[in-house]
Amino acid sequence: MFSVPRGLTLVVAAAAGLATLAPGPALGGTEIRPRVVSDVRAGRDAMTPHRPEQRDTTVEPAIAVNPTDRANAVTTYQEGRVATGGAEDNGFATTLDGGRTWRFGQLPGLTVAVGGPWDRASDPSVAFGPEGNVYASSLVFDEGSATAPSGVAVNVSTDGGRTWSAPTYPDDQPTDNGDDKEWIVVDQSAALGHHQGRVYVVWDRPAAGVLVGYSDDQGATWSAPSTVSTRFGIGAIPLVMPNGDLGVVFESFGALDAAARARAPEAEAGFGAGAGIRMVIAVAPGAGSVATGDALSFDSPHRIGAYLGNTIRQQRGGGLPTAAVDPATGRIYVGWEDGRFRTDRVNDAVITWSNDEGATWRRVKPVNPGPRGNWVDHYNIAIAVGDDGSLRVVELVRREAPRIRNASPYVDVIYQQSLDHGKTFSAPLRIDVERRADIRFAAVADGNAFFGDYEQLAVAGSRTYVVTCRAYRMHHGERATIPATIHHQRTWVTVLRGG
Repeated sequence: MFSVPRGLTLVVAAAAGLATLAPGPALGGTEIRPRVVSDVRAGRDAMTPHRPEQRDTTVEPAIAVNPTDRANAVTTYQEGRVATGGAEDNGFATTLDGGRTWRFGQLPGLTVAVGGPWDRASDPSVAFGPEGNVYASSLVFDEGSATAPSGVAVNVSTDGGRTWSAPTYPDDQPTDNGDDKEWIVVDQSAALGHHQGRVYVVWDRPAAGVLVGYSDDQGATWSAPSTVSTRFGIGAIPLVMPNGDLGVVFESFGALDAAARARAPEAEAGFGAGAGIRMVIAVAPGAGSVATGDALSFDSPHRIGAYLGNTIRQQRGGGLPTAAVDPATGRIYVGWEDGRFRTDRVNDAVITWSNDEGATWRRVKPVNPGPRGNWVDHYNIAIAVGDDGSLRVVELVRREAPRIRNASPYVDVIYQQSLDHGKTFSAPLRIDVERRADIRFAAVADGNAFFGDYEQLAVAGSRTYVVTCRAYRMHHGERATIPATIHHQRTWVTVLRGG
């Protein structure tokens, strides 16, 4: 366990890429003092690998906190990564003491490795319901042919993540449907316009666009899928609004409009002639009032902003949005990594927000301070909003260089927060104080180091849980290579207080 001295923050020194202690800044006359209270390994790959699974790898973690017990949190992750996609199974880890200790295992009934029907599991996500039930969603699929089936599965725990049910399926088809990147949320509110306890799962399918299904019986059965948008997209995130509407943020592909090209014409070239990537949101008005079994109806998507990110070198990472909604005001925050403010070839963590359910958006702004040409890359952004309206941000950070051979192999986890609704942010705080990630021992996907397409944080009052997967040397003499040939990558959870 590690604790930063009171009144100090651990910041990244941009010029040197090293950690140093510095006084915390003040916002509005109140000193911001987020501090690390624990940084522990929560889960690991305990399964026996079978080729082509990579031994001792966990990837792509998500986390949620029990609204009835803030000391109870659950994280999910891929376990036994396969370079071409998916994993031997999806795993979980559970804490009942505020993140000090964790118990971990595999989600049952998904893959053949744990008695299920599927070859691979991937893309885990997790959410608690208002009564304390916890729902873990997974992408599942078979290997081997163009017609291999895929689907979306949900396991349920009624004891805070200690034990899990067999999966049920928001989507399960016998032929290949290309399901990808599912995400889960539960309606927590009993207010007018809500359906308290309704579980929403979203996913994308190339031939159909972005889809959503829901359950009103705690995951036992699921509605038929409704269409969020017919345009091709990925990385969908469902958000329950304070009035019970359902918003879905996702990344859409297509030509950038003239205004976006004028703002950053050099960035569009990276996506090919005339092609572009943008963040969008579609809203289903009155979603919480829809009768059980009826379809949800979404308005046409609104444009949030262009994705102008630079490639994350030597890693498969970045490219997906992160999103959260203020439960009191309904302000929607969306973030991603972006190179529009840079003078080098890396990224900033950027955010924007909307106060009218996505109809209009504030100009994109960076979260991390400058300089903008120091070759420090910020990517895999994750955001969350507390009940008090505080905005909390985590990102991966690596010091690069014009020649990649001079880049640092280490990837750090950086935390910032805003108590004034995104106007100003606390100093960057390095929170991976017990273990730094080293890409030379990381899981490999598409020939590059792979910590996951996302990580996540969850808020419980003044406490913030941050989950990441970190690779590192375990034994003296193990050879460090890029890409890694020896893998040790495990799931870590950092708990912070303050703000």
